[in-house]
Amino acid sequence: MTYPPQPEPFAEALGEAAHTAAIAYRLVMAISDAVRRATQKRLTGKDEGIGEDAEQMAPGWSADQLCGVLGEDVLAELMEGDHWTAMARQLVRHQQAGVDAAAVLITAATQ
Repeated sequence: MTYPPQPEPFAEALGEAAHTAAIAYRLVMAISDAVRRATQKRLTGKDEGIGEDAEQMAPGWSADQLCGVLGEDVLAELMEGDHWTAMARQLVRHQQAGVDAAAVLITAATQ
């Protein structure tokens, strides 16, 4: 009887850590997006979207912004997820609203 190879414990733990970090990032982005929407509605009376140009450049721009903030493994996990395009658009909206998403992530990571 042959058993399938077992994953190396360190590699398995690293994968779980990257997955957990990606989930934490999604949660922080959801919370910060809710704050951005509420502030924008309070100031302008509406939730403004992003332009077509920003929509197209969002995934690449967002990846560049997060490259120095998140580890490569975490960023790769985020970009492979089904919601990467939506998260990238959120980052652009944050930037347009004056929110430094990288600073939010760094602050959240150190708390």
